[in-house]
Amino acid sequence: MSQQGFGSGSGSTGYQTGYTGFGDMSVSGAYNSRYGGTNNMQNTTFNSLNANRGQSSQPQSSGGGGGGGIAGMVIGILQMVSGQAIKIASAANDYKDSLKYAKELAVHGGRLFAEAKRDAQLTREHAQSFSQKQKVDYLSSGVEVGGSASVVIEQTIKKGKAQADYMETQGARIFEQYRDAGDRQVKAAEKNLIKSFF
Repeated sequence: MSQQGFGSGSGSTGYQTGYTGFGDMSVSGAYNSRYGGTNNMQNTTFNSLNANRGQSSQPQSSGGGGGGGIAGMVIGILQMVSGQAIKIASAANDYKDSLKYAKELAVHGGRLFAEAKRDAQLTREHAQSFSQKQKVDYLSSGVEVGGSASVVIEQTIKKGKAQADYMETQGARIFEQYRDAGDRQVKAAEKNLIKSFF
């Protein structure tokens, strides 16, 4: 009896390289199409989030006439340090934006990781289900489940596990890249904020 093993045939792209799924019970390439290459996915999402950040608003110095006494002295001081104040305010706004941006990246990376783990679990379940179908097909054809038939079934389960493990590993790596990118943004903004005081 001719039996198609798990993941045989021409390979697909991305993390599913070398596998085509489980025959008529194959898992779709949804994970791969959602994430594609890590760099392309990362660049696309980072650019999108960056575009939504907008520009940090800067406080405008207010005009107005001077006054006598304490009020006049305060206005004079504010006018002297207005340039520094605007610089600090701008850096503070950038730092605030970087915190929001980092949070968005972490949330998005976490979502992708969760999807990867879910797809990995589906892959394991499909591999197990397909191995059972293989066993039934062998028995229905009068082939004893042993020898080469047993090897085929074991390979189905093994390949399914390998593919699922790779999905989870990629999902974890993607999450770390998003989280680390957010941390770098915050550290850079924090450094700039400290420098603005000097």
